[in-house]
Amino acid sequence: MKKFFALLLCVALLGGYAGIAEENMPERGVAPYEYALTEEGAYLENLIFNADVIISGEATQMIFSNCEFNGDIILNAGLATRVLLLGCDVKGNCIIRNDVTDADLNYNNPKFLTDTPVTVVCENGVGSVVAIGDFEFRFNGKTYCMAASEFFLDSSHPEGEFVAYEGQEADYCIVAQYYENGEKTILVVCEKETAE
Repeated sequence: MKKFFALLLCVALLGGYAGIAEENMPERGVAPYEYALTEEGAYLENLIFNADVIISGEATQMIFSNCEFNGDIILNAGLATRVLLLGCDVKGNCIIRNDVTDADLNYNNPKFLTDTPVTVVCENGVGSVVAIGDFEFRFNGKTYCMAASEFFLDSSHPEGEFVAYEGQEADYCIVAQYYENGEKTILVVCEKETAE
């Protein structure tokens, strides 16, 4: 019987210490997921991210398929880096961060490509979003869709040519932020996928 009470006392004391330890533990936020991409890029599917996802790299791509994002997706990249969101649910923002302000429309800027509605914030530098399909999405606080396009990229022209958008059949709606003569410019264009 003494052993039973001694064991009970030990459990009570240990439980008390555990409770004190938990009370004195500071709350910890969830650390962000960080991906420093190489030339080969990366492909992830069927994952749930409960914190921000931070992506960096140059001239590469990251593909997320059927993933859920409960935080922001932050693209800290420059030239030709793409993040594809295919069948994903993004509850936070898609944020593009870079300090490139000397790039014109010919610069292959960092971008998000998505087949579902997202909210994209392009801070300071260049960046774009490509909506794969005709649906509403947000870019820097404004809502866009295919009907909001100013131009249509005529890929049948050998050099590609911008013409006025007048309801031509299109597969993509692109909103791009770039700089021309030091001025921030937003371009809204749609494009038809061409057979290769």
